[in-house]
Amino acid sequence: MKMITLFRIMGVITITALLLSGCSSVKSNSINAADQVTSELPNNNDELNWKWVVEPGTYEDLSFVDEDWIAVKGSNGKYKVIDTNGETVLPDEYDSIGGFYDGVAAASIDGETSYIDKKGRSITKERYESAGGFNDAAGLVQLDNKWGYIDGSGELIIQPQFEEARSFTGNRAAVKQADKWGFIDESDLMVVQPQYDQVEDFHEGYAAVRKNNKWGFIDTDVQVSVDIKYDDAGNFSEGKAAVKVSDYTEDGDAWAYIDYDGNIAIDFYPYNATEGRMIEVGEFKDGLAFVSKDLYCIIDSEGNNVFLGDSKFFISAFSYDKELNVIPGYIFTDESMKVRKYGLMGLHGEQRLAPSFDFLGEMNVPYAMVINVENGVDRKGIIKIYTGDEEM
Repeated sequence: MKMITLFRIMGVITITALLLSGCSSVKSNSINAADQVTSELPNNNDELNWKWVVEPGTYEDLSFVDEDWIAVKGSNGKYKVIDTNGETVLPDEYDSIGGFYDGVAAASIDGETSYIDKKGRSITKERYESAGGFNDAAGLVQLDNKWGYIDGSGELIIQPQFEEARSFTGNRAAVKQADKWGFIDESDLMVVQPQYDQVEDFHEGYAAVRKNNKWGFIDTDVQVSVDIKYDDAGNFSEGKAAVKVSDYTEDGDAWAYIDYDGNIAIDFYPYNATEGRMIEVGEFKDGLAFVSKDLYCIIDSEGNNVFLGDSKFFISAFSYDKELNVIPGYIFTDESMKVRKYGLMGLHGEQRLAPSFDFLGEMNVPYAMVINVENGVDRKGIIKIYTGDEEM
């Protein structure tokens, strides 16, 4: 798995006194019309409030499956789905249930998987060994160790025949045959013969591909749009994609952001990470991207520093909500920097929600998943975040 994601949640890491470690600014020569430079940064800094939606320990496990639906695991080992008011919307009969996309979700009962709609009705007559994401009105299914696709009515539209497969995006899906990746259209026509060692999904009309241990990009006509010459690559977002050159200088590797034509939009920089952190050269959203320069920082679409990572808070998840101006973060509560409490910080490191939890992870604004540890056991819960003028 490649090292670039937008919303990667960090596990427990050891961080020493790096609060004084700054982040050098990065100059940009970007002229891409897709740039979304943030000209006015949020200034809503008032303290936020929270209340329980699901208290820790109520369920053995839980996860968001839709905007206001939560899959929860009861003491019987089965999952059901509740809404954010605590009302059951799907019964406790599932071994597992995934997120809803295009109104359907992959769900497993007694070792067999199918797709269900939001009323819990199976849209497939066949039960499958496994199922993947449902996207662009097509769902991935596995039968006899091969992957194929169904449509929104549950009918097989592409017979299971591939070793591996990805969801459709823009009338293209990546499939693997004989250990090589290629692309098909929705008519099951191979639009490029399998030739790549690894591929990513299409983003903004371009997909990263690897061949002979080098990365580049193809367009939806499966023509090479950016030469296959980089040592790693991310996905396009807001007109830019991160690319890596190993041993760029005698000091080591460096990353740059390129535009659709392969031009350098944000120049090469030796993004690095210390004390057990993972290197991050993230995707752009609302003109901002998370990157690692010793500490985790935030840059704008021209490569300028927005947050240097040198506040009371450390970034704990690469997730920013512009409306509430919140990023999951944590502080150390002891001088030895071993005990951490999690809350929410603003774009410039200011406190937005008091660090009160043992972990704050997945966000589904205005909701967030939190963990409190009780007698050495992680207890998951869900909170709702709100401003001071919202009624309880």
